[in-house]
Amino acid sequence: MRGCLVPKQKPKAVSRLPAVRSGEVLGWVDESDKRYSEDITNACRAASQRTGGQNLERLLTATGRWPVLAKDAIEAVEAAIVRARSQGSDAVWFEFLEGIRKERKGQYSGDDWAGLYGAILMPEKMLHTSLLAGNFHVPFGTAYIRSELVRSEKLGR
Repeated sequence: MRGCLVPKQKPKAVSRLPAVRSGEVLGWVDESDKRYSEDITNACRAASQRTGGQNLERLLTATGRWPVLAKDAIEAVEAAIVRARSQGSDAVWFEFLEGIRKERKGQYSGDDWAGLYGAILMPEKMLHTSLLAGNFHVPFGTAYIRSELVRSEKLGR
């Protein structure tokens, strides 16, 4: 049992991990999942009062601040922008808003909506990290950093 709790080598420096939000480095006690959710909520509130093509662009700006954690969300918003431009209307934006309102009330918005917009509410990397954080009762930042360190060790980086 001697040495069981002592790592064989020092973990790589945390600063080598990518920034999770533009210009920000993730800390061990960081709650990026909550800040991401706030960014999405604020973008939707700001845009819900307006019509026109800028609504989805505001959402893209909000998700675009999270290139590491929300890559699939960024792709989902970009796909929505393409659909909105091809339709030439705000229908895509209102479809997204209707679904997000249902989801926030605890109602399921349907498989089609989840397929199109689910990644915006819960990006894949954020989902996995949140599950780790919940299972191990640690802050989001700790779960993310540890999973990235373990992944990089397994890949030999």
